[in-house]
Amino acid sequence: MEMDKEPYDFIFKIIIIGNGSCGKTSILYHYLNGKQPKNVAQTVGVEFSSKMISIKGKSIKLQLWDTAGQERYRSIARTYYRGALGAICLFDLTNTESFQNMPQWIKDARDFARPDICIIACGNKIDLIEQRKITESQVQKLVKDYTIDSYFQTSAVTGEQIENMFQTLSEKLVQKIDNGQIEKTDLKPILLATHSSKEEAKEQTCSC
Repeated sequence: MEMDKEPYDFIFKIIIIGNGSCGKTSILYHYLNGKQPKNVAQTVGVEFSSKMISIKGKSIKLQLWDTAGQERYRSIARTYYRGALGAICLFDLTNTESFQNMPQWIKDARDFARPDICIIACGNKIDLIEQRKITESQVQKLVKDYTIDSYFQTSAVTGEQIENMFQTLSEKLVQKIDNGQIEKTDLKPILLATHSSKEEAKEQTCSC
């Protein structure tokens, strides 16, 4: 699909990371389309989408990179972290292993993107509250221990908190620009051609 040619003031690269089957692709689909996907295929390598938003009168293009969570794709996905200003790190509230692996995902984001990357922790599948295995105190300890910028509980089924989560991350990045914590030179487009990988990144665009 042709790249979005709308003018923008800033461009933010955001990676969406976490274990496989946590709902990363479904969360992103709901954010772009306002509804739950009917069928979700396993992400292989990465998939690339974009969306235009407005914050404080500034037009911002979000480059959204949905990464595979399976171990066999991990090294491929990491090559796409470079240049990311923000990360949404997902775990499944009904899956203990996905939460236990959060420290490694956070470390990867800081090691392969940038040490000061803005990280949002996301506990997905809040609609399955009766099957929940991760307590609020566990999450708050993670947020404190790993200096997470914000935490949201979401549902790709109902759409709960998805829009707010992406908006909050974008607002935090704008605030960092205003505070001089992000240089203007960090806001250049991240083109697919700049990444070397055997896997292609598929692109979707949304200007809604």
